[in-house]
Amino acid sequence: MRILLCADIRRGGVSGFYDAVRRRLTGNIDFLPIGSREERSGLTRTVKRFFADNLAYYRLLRDNSYDIVHLNPSLDPKAVIRDGILLWIARRHEVKAVVFFHGWTKSFESTLSKYFLWPFKRLFSQASIILVLCSDFKSALQEMGFPNTIRVVTTAVDDEVFSPSIDETLSSKYANLRDGIEILYLGRIERPKGIYETLEAFRIVQRRVPGIRLTIAGDGSELNNAKGYVSANAIAGVTFAGHVAGQVKFDVFVKADIFLFPTYGEGLPVALLEAMAYGLPVVSRPVGGIKDFFEQGTMGFLAQSLNPEEFADHLENLINNPALRHEISVFNRQYAKLHFSASKVAGVFSRIYDEVLEETRT
Repeated sequence: MRILLCADIRRGGVSGFYDAVRRRLTGNIDFLPIGSREERSGLTRTVKRFFADNLAYYRLLRDNSYDIVHLNPSLDPKAVIRDGILLWIARRHEVKAVVFFHGWTKSFESTLSKYFLWPFKRLFSQASIILVLCSDFKSALQEMGFPNTIRVVTTAVDDEVFSPSIDETLSSKYANLRDGIEILYLGRIERPKGIYETLEAFRIVQRRVPGIRLTIAGDGSELNNAKGYVSANAIAGVTFAGHVAGQVKFDVFVKADIFLFPTYGEGLPVALLEAMAYGLPVVSRPVGGIKDFFEQGTMGFLAQSLNPEEFADHLENLINNPALRHEISVFNRQYAKLHFSASKVAGVFSRIYDEVLEETRT
C-alpha cells in the first residue's frame, strides 16, 4: 500500500495530529506539505506557493504509483478550493482519495449550501470516504446529500504523553495537593476561542478564591489586546507564556490543575485531548466533537452559555473540591489513553485505508 498524505504544516491541530500519528501508520507513506509556510504571508507569496504545491503534487502522482491520496482540508473557502483541486487531480490519475475535514466554519457551510452546493458536492463526492471530527459535521454533509461514506474519527495525542515516567510525575503531583490552584488556557489567542471569557471568568473566581493563577499559552491576533485587557482591569496572577512546545509545553500541562477552554465552536481541539491525557479536569463548552464523548461531572464541566459567571462557577466547584479533581484526573488520563493515543488512532486510519483498497479490488 502506497499513500500520499497532504497536510498544512503550520503549527496547529492538523500539524500536531500528523506529527503524532504519521510515524505510526502502516504502509509506505509519503508526506507532502501544502499551504502557507508562515502564519501570515502576502498575496504574491501565497499564489506562488499555491502553484508550487500543485506542481509538486502533480509530479508525485505522475511519477509514483499511489494507491490513495489523503487530503486534510478545513471547511473554509481557501482550503476547499485548494484541496478540491488536489482531489480532482487525484481522480484524473485514477487514485483513490480520503478526505478528512479537520476544521469547520459554520458560515461557510451556509454559503456552500445556498450558493455552491452543486460544485462542492460534485467535486468532493469523488472521495472514497469523508472523515469528520464530530457527528454534527457528518449530519451537515448528509443533509447536503453527499452519497459518500462519512465517518466520525478523532484527533490524537502522542503516545509519549502516556509514558510511565509521566505517570509517576502526575501521581506525585496529586499525592501532594497544594494551595494556589493553576488554571491553564492553551490555544490560539482569538476571540472565538474564548480568550476574553477566560480572563473574565478568572477575574470572577479570583474574587471568591484568592491565590489562584492563570497561564495563557499560545499566540494569535488578540494576544496584545488580551494583555491590554489584563492590564486595564488590573487582573493579577495572569502569565502569558506565548507559543509552547516540547519541554515548555510539558511543563505548563504538568504545573496546571484545571484546563479552561471556553471556545465558541470547534472540531475536536487537540489541546483539550492533551489536557485530559495529562489528567486535567476540563471546563469547556458542548461544541463540535467535544459533546460527542464528554461526560458531564466525570471529565469536568461543559458550560451551556458563554457567560463568564457559569465558567467561574464550574472553576470554583473544582477548586474547592480536591477529591473531585483527583478523581477526574485519573479518569481523564485513562480515557485519553484508551481513545486518543496516536497508536490507537493510527490503527483506525490503517483500517480505513485497507477498506478503501478492498473497495477498489471488489
